[in-house]
Amino acid sequence: MVNLTSYPIFTHIQSEEHAYRFLKKIYELQGFCDVDALSYQNASSFMHAFSSGLAFFNEGKQASFLTKPMLLFYGCSHLLKGLLLAVQPTYPSTTKELAHGVSSRKKKKKNYAFLQDDVRTQRHGLFPVAAASLFQQPIQVHQTYSMQHLLALIPEMSSLFSLQGKSYLEHVGCVHEKHVTFSEQLLSRYHVPIKGLLQKIKKSLPPICHLETSDDGYIIHFQDSLEYPKHPFYTEQSTGKLFFPSRRSFFTQLDELLIHYLVLYNISMMTRYEHEWWGETIGAKITTDFPMIQHFLTTTTEKVPFLVHTYIKYLI
Repeated sequence: MVNLTSYPIFTHIQSEEHAYRFLKKIYELQGFCDVDALSYQNASSFMHAFSSGLAFFNEGKQASFLTKPMLLFYGCSHLLKGLLLAVQPTYPSTTKELAHGVSSRKKKKKNYAFLQDDVRTQRHGLFPVAAASLFQQPIQVHQTYSMQHLLALIPEMSSLFSLQGKSYLEHVGCVHEKHVTFSEQLLSRYHVPIKGLLQKIKKSLPPICHLETSDDGYIIHFQDSLEYPKHPFYTEQSTGKLFFPSRRSFFTQLDELLIHYLVLYNISMMTRYEHEWWGETIGAKITTDFPMIQHFLTTTTEKVPFLVHTYIKYLI
């Protein structure tokens, strides 16, 4: 089960009165008007979005692989909707925003390989609204993301990729520290000087104090620590290590929470519409896809609640 003792905010807002006061504080900090009415209006939906999301995750953690992806996807969707209510009091403003906001191929091709599969963003729905409202990252319509690209950006997946001789992330620092390090090798792969890279990602960084040259790269010192790392930084939950895409082709503006949503969407669609392939994958385990999917589902069960709680903690 999701360990609520590790996530006090989740426990706190399981009371409608606490949810009301919590929302009121968040709305005041964001400068909304008529915060009392907005908080009263949204308190029940806010509370139930999180309680339902956590319930789906708890059920998903105990469920068989036959149904686990669907439960985790619904759980992730509810938690995202809870976060949206905290930053966008009028959500959903239209029924279009209730759609998934992403699509996938319904019929899989012959010799289908999960890592080469992709999802496509849509104009309306939860995904584009969450990207824009939670992470200030507008999504291009019909943008495609491959499963390999998305999974490669989750630090906990690196161990499986490394066993295949692949590496997509580079360790650059740790949360709560006031510096990160970019190696010369990384800059070479990006074909950009250090100032060019910093210009590219400056919106994700605290104010820079100074730039220090080291033996194998550059150390960037900040005024403040990286308490809640934003894309394109990715955090390993157990260690707090910060990672950066080691290849230019894998650089993306997607926050990790959105990555989990996209992968869960795709796997949940397969459990619903690709019965034969899913049954063979989890039963006979005849493809190389099963270990990757299994490891992701184990990871996302713990990581999504962690990412959501970390996000909402820094709203107050």
